[in-house]
Amino acid sequence: MKRIETKRDHALAVKRLEQWMLSDPEPGDSEEAEFVELAIQIEAFERDAFPIPKPTAEGIAEFRRLHLDQSSL
Repeated sequence: MKRIETKRDHALAVKRLEQWMLSDPEPGDSEEAEFVELAIQIEAFERDAFPIPKPTAEGIAEFRRLHLDQSSL
């Protein structure tokens, strides 16, 4: 299986995985191992390409402020 290296590769891999999942595969499907590997590669690409930054004290305070504002609605 080709490694996911570009956003285009990623988009194609996600589409392929979505199509397989929508086909409602049976447990133990003959393609299951291939799609497990594909999901692992998608996750690895996304972890590198779209990192989630560590929260800052200011960001945490802002989140709490917004959350408290919404909970009082």
